[in-house]
Amino acid sequence: MKDWRVILEPLAAEAPIPPDPSSLPSRPLTPTERAALEAQGNRAEDWEAIRVHPSFTPRGIWYSTFRGSCYLGLFEPSDNDLFPEGIYHSVIRHTVVCSHARIHHCPLLSNLYIDVGAEVIHTTSHTPGPFHAGVLPTISPGIETGGREITPCDVLTPDLAIALTTRPLPDSLEEAYANFLTHYRGTTLFPFSYIGPKAHVAHCSTLSSVYTGPHAAVTGSSLTYVTIHSSEEAPSIVGDHTILQEAILQEGVHVTTGALVRRSLLMEATGVEDHGKVETSIILPNTHIAKGEVTASLVGPFVGFHHQSLLIAAWWPEGKGNIAYGANVGSNHTSRQPDQEIWPGEGMFFGLGCSIKFPAHFRDAPYTTIATAVMTMPQRMEYPFSLITQPISYPSEVPTAYNQLMPGWMLTGNAYSLFRSEEKFRTRNKARRYRPEFEIFRPRILFLMDRALDRLSSIGSPRPFYLPEHLPGIGKNYVTEEDRLGALEGYRLFLEYGILRILLGLSSCDDATWHNDIQPLVEKYQLPEQREEQIPRYLELLDAVWERIEGSRHKDSIRGRRIIDDYTHTHPEEDKVLSHIRTRFDEERNRLTH
Repeated sequence: MKDWRVILEPLAAEAPIPPDPSSLPSRPLTPTERAALEAQGNRAEDWEAIRVHPSFTPRGIWYSTFRGSCYLGLFEPSDNDLFPEGIYHSVIRHTVVCSHARIHHCPLLSNLYIDVGAEVIHTTSHTPGPFHAGVLPTISPGIETGGREITPCDVLTPDLAIALTTRPLPDSLEEAYANFLTHYRGTTLFPFSYIGPKAHVAHCSTLSSVYTGPHAAVTGSSLTYVTIHSSEEAPSIVGDHTILQEAILQEGVHVTTGALVRRSLLMEATGVEDHGKVETSIILPNTHIAKGEVTASLVGPFVGFHHQSLLIAAWWPEGKGNIAYGANVGSNHTSRQPDQEIWPGEGMFFGLGCSIKFPAHFRDAPYTTIATAVMTMPQRMEYPFSLITQPISYPSEVPTAYNQLMPGWMLTGNAYSLFRSEEKFRTRNKARRYRPEFEIFRPRILFLMDRALDRLSSIGSPRPFYLPEHLPGIGKNYVTEEDRLGALEGYRLFLEYGILRILLGLSSCDDATWHNDIQPLVEKYQLPEQREEQIPRYLELLDAVWERIEGSRHKDSIRGRRIIDDYTHTHPEEDKVLSHIRTRFDEERNRLTH
């Protein structure tokens, strides 16, 4: 059993801690400095309430008004700078402006701490009272009406977010997390908004109860109760008419071009752009939402969402999938309550204009594709690497609302896509603290393939087609005998390929745990135990797998040349992805034979 307290405690060290203005070296203004400031067009309600850096000089402060208690650092303006250090044409109230900051044309900066070297330009900021940085109100990703409640905080990891939205909660996690949050709230209570060192904030209409980390860039936005983590290595960027309300951004997050983020946590290297909307959701690393809408969901990692589409009430912890244009993955409302949800599988592809009715469970069908314009009924489907498509014609005994299921079709008819995805995930991880598992053929998925093989092999007498009463786990679909036979061949080939990759040490995981996990499969399929016998069998499988990868890509070229006149002139003869996969396979072959 995990000791959740031990897992949570180190995260407290990453909390945003409010700085103490009283610790800054300071002194009162001298009469000469007051006179110089007034001569430069500055005014103050009470010059006695102004504290300054010990080496302070008035140059760099022009035509500004100071109200209440303020602190002014050391400014060294240069005529060569477009926005020189100092405070210009601004109203400053109960605010700390640390050394080398640049404040220009701000109508009001109230109750704000501006750290060393930060820029604040043409921005209005007012924080009415203390706020807890890094903690959001409780949300329910997965079920819009509640059931997977979680109180997100800024140091959550993907594993913790998944565990906290799983029901029932793992032993002792609820108590451990509640205690953690109690302590966390106590240490992250900010009496003012905060702009970190060398952060850039410009043209923001609203900046209220905000924590902005170092090197962040926030422009042309409205922010209320927002925590933005950032660093020089992974700066976060917010801008271009965006609205953030009750939001947390971890490092390297981009929210731009009219996006809306409300009551949501965006983990490392995620993004929302092009009027994308994210509400009451948790977005795991490397997922980007553009143009469409995500509501009440846990999404990611590596989900592609670049078109006008809808995703509601999805619990998608493994991510790595895609939402195509017009996909409506949001039928959570039965007209009684919006209390239904969907569990997409890892790598799932929702095709153009599909419509998915809830409840839906595809988590045991990873890397499945829903074809264009398909409407699926509420169901649980458990065959990995499958295709759900509209039938060309319905057998007489099949309900017309059913779709055709092609189990294992991604293995036999679209292997190129799988290996392209694996390479893409391997090379595009921009998160620094998150290391996802890129290997597709790992133990959990191999066992799902094994179960599918058992079911497809245990049908009794063959039939022209199979319904749910004939073939368990196919959901509200039917399977033809031709597709069943193709699936048997595809699952068996790639199952052996995946097992031998692990046994030969070619997988991305060096942990011996995987070897132990797959031993039942090694025995069941009578695979060789000795390395000298495993190698020749694996090399045979490598050739067979390559044939399916190359063949699935070659289909596109044949069709394209037949339809598009100048296809050969606009498509390179050499496919870079194929070349990369071929190189990897050749390296494996050399490694095993030399």
